[in-house]
Amino acid sequence: MLENLKLPQDIKKLSIKELKILAKEVRERIIQTVSNNGGHLSSNLGIVETAIALNYVFDLPTDKIIYDVGHQCYTHKILTGRLNSFSTLRKKGGISGFSSLSESEYDSFTTGHAGSSICAALGYAAARDLVNDDYYVVNVMGDGAMFNGMSLEALSSSNKKPKKFIFILNDNGMSISNNTNGLYTMLSQASAKQRYIKTKKVAKKVFKNSCIAKLLKKIRGAFKRILNSYNFVERLGFKYIGIVDGNDIEKMIDVLNMAKNIEKGVFLHIKTTKGKGYLNAEENSDVYHGIGKNMQVSSSSFSNNLGKTLQQIASTNSKVVAITAGMSLGVGLKEYSRLFSKRFFDVGIQEEYAVTLASGMALGGLKPIVCVYSTFLQRAYDQIMEDICIDNLPVIFCIDRAGVVGADGKTHQGIFTNSYLRHIPNLTILTPKDIYEQTQMLNYALTLNSPVAIIYPNGQNEQAILAEEGKEFSLSTPWEVVKNGQDIVILANGRRMIELAQQVDSKSELDFMIVNARSVNPLDEKMLNLLKRYPIITLEDNVVAGGFGSGVLEYYANKKESVKIMNLGFSKKFVDQGTILEQFEEASLTCNSILDKALDFYKGL
Repeated sequence: MLENLKLPQDIKKLSIKELKILAKEVRERIIQTVSNNGGHLSSNLGIVETAIALNYVFDLPTDKIIYDVGHQCYTHKILTGRLNSFSTLRKKGGISGFSSLSESEYDSFTTGHAGSSICAALGYAAARDLVNDDYYVVNVMGDGAMFNGMSLEALSSSNKKPKKFIFILNDNGMSISNNTNGLYTMLSQASAKQRYIKTKKVAKKVFKNSCIAKLLKKIRGAFKRILNSYNFVERLGFKYIGIVDGNDIEKMIDVLNMAKNIEKGVFLHIKTTKGKGYLNAEENSDVYHGIGKNMQVSSSSFSNNLGKTLQQIASTNSKVVAITAGMSLGVGLKEYSRLFSKRFFDVGIQEEYAVTLASGMALGGLKPIVCVYSTFLQRAYDQIMEDICIDNLPVIFCIDRAGVVGADGKTHQGIFTNSYLRHIPNLTILTPKDIYEQTQMLNYALTLNSPVAIIYPNGQNEQAILAEEGKEFSLSTPWEVVKNGQDIVILANGRRMIELAQQVDSKSELDFMIVNARSVNPLDEKMLNLLKRYPIITLEDNVVAGGFGSGVLEYYANKKESVKIMNLGFSKKFVDQGTILEQFEEASLTCNSILDKALDFYKGL
């Protein structure tokens, strides 16, 4: 059926029975493609029926559907003209794994981070009403994103919501890991009880429009206002409808058609099964939230080592606490959370809260360690500066997924980490070359009475990188020489860049000195003073603008030193999906490209 439909027009011609067959085929296509390409599995399998119902009821692209986070949009993509290109999902030159304005007119907003969709949807509705346009705006939010700060700001900004605005809460009990949010717990208990509905129908049939019926209606309304845990939703200006089975196409179509005719904003609360249709994903939806090719669960050496190291530290230091934002599995804290449950805080998708929570903990005498992906920590920039660094508080940030991240694409690249942190006063920034140095840095950071950021990429890299001048890490000797040489110095920042520098050296006739520039702030001024007589190449898995290499340039410029420097890294642009190797190739960060540039650089001296 899927192959024979002219999408999205033909979907409205199908019967309920045919729509159910379509849902099965879509689910199979998602499983097949994610198995081949990797991607977000659990969230997409759970929302198949709801996405089909939305495309059936609304007129796209005139009506606007915005999927929050965007990682639950695979069915939407298949149904809106991208079936034939769906096999290119998350590949270089293919379609994105998230909603993307530049990809299709059916994608109403570019999303990849949680919390932005309600703001954008309300903005659409305001623009529509001011220019006298006429269309529906539908906002689909799931995986804990409703409890992100931006979402709550948007929901509570006014007690009146626009007409033809439908907010759908896809309640699957999860963010990335289990949802522990208090507001979620309250909301998930709200439901339109079947017994209550039947009683209401009987009363209406018996008493019709009599005085008794009117009195009963008033009494019912009073009890509803007092007892219903979803009453706060209606105080925000919505008509609450729920809870509806989001995996029942027929019910969803009926409810969405009903919602279209309500003369105010609608809050539609649906329940779905995350990972539906794939048993492993249903039983382990956090593990299968995002997976690699062949259904392989991705694993990161730095993440795994962080978890093991924190377990060792916490067993002897009762003041150590770990904080994460809805991603305990991804940052390596799953086992830590089990062993030290009282000293583990998963705040959900609320990075700003996580950082300021850590500030209060530090002031109270604890040693908080905030574990988060680089791309998500961007949202807490103000809190890092205002609530941590101004008062020089001893909070440690373990920043995962720095550098390019591959198939997740432009909304998730961690290539801005050095740039958005390096200029903040009081913040020490460290980049371990291997997991052993990561452990050293974490232990050292705990001895300081100031904020520290430890930054590292994903991927498998258990092997140690030996250094000629290897020493236990401390800020008294921030950098180390990995390999001595006489022609050109490569200041390599981070694991990937050291390995790349070693490849360049092994293939070149030039004699390179490779330095593990493992501290971005402070720079190793003693070593920089010794190296100023050499030509220098800085190498980083970050945008050059404002990054590590910029810091080296600034240092020599302030000293009025004339040093030959070439900065290599990513240019100031957003990096689309592809493999990490393809992203390095596009940025000319490959062995051959760097070797050619180094030779030209050396000849031009």
